[in-house]
Amino acid sequence: MSNPALLLKGSGEAKSRLYEIALNAAVQPIRIHQLTLVFPKSDWEIIVSTPATPSPKESHSYAVAECITVIDVLECVYMYLSEPVREHSPGWTSASSMEQDAVRYSLAKRKGKTLRRIDWLEGNTMFGGLEYIGGAARMDGGRWMVLFRRGLLLNAGTLKKR
Repeated sequence: MSNPALLLKGSGEAKSRLYEIALNAAVQPIRIHQLTLVFPKSDWEIIVSTPATPSPKESHSYAVAECITVIDVLECVYMYLSEPVREHSPGWTSASSMEQDAVRYSLAKRKGKTLRRIDWLEGNTMFGGLEYIGGAARMDGGRWMVLFRRGLLLNAGTLKKR
């Protein structure tokens, strides 16, 4: 999965439209201020929330305070999947040897030196959307499964810790 901010650089009508979409509310038709993202095949979850006061360092800060946007979700997913995974972590030690082999294969295919969370996706690195799975009332955010699929648009080989 490539850094979402890189997808928004450049010019032209297509980039302008992509930027417009990225600043839309992540969940429609309601505008939420917090949601929990759950990742497939793992017990990983992260909470995405709008800050009380947006940071002026963020290029999309004017949209963040209003509600969680598409780019907020993509950036959080990207940062989370970029984090290293230690081979002595509970998720790793509880994985079967077949699962560990699949993760190592994904690491080798990515030509990485450090095992990262994205390797657990086993090549399914194209963002496929969010699916509401329950939890708190949907209008309060709730829990959302992050869906991934195989694809060439967002390539795991380009993932680098920034």
